[in-house]
Amino acid sequence: MDHNYLYRRREISLFMAEDESSAASGQRATWSDPADERREHAASFRRLAGRARTTNGAFALKMVAEQFDDDARRIDPFSERR
Repeated sequence: MDHNYLYRRREISLFMAEDESSAASGQRATWSDPADERREHAASFRRLAGRARTTNGAFALKMVAEQFDDDARRIDPFSERR
């Protein structure tokens, strides 16, 4: 079986379990929320990199932003970079 297929199946089952638990509390949870949070963190680090005082500092902040983008891509491959 394809690894991506198994990953998506696990993702869907986790989403459904989370959705059922949040339905009881009146909230609607989506699987992309963690990915969106990481994208927001990445965008924040990119803005900080633009204001960095040194090139090494800017580079380090950009690398942290890339890590957050990589995490978001692993969680939701279809999420958009900000």
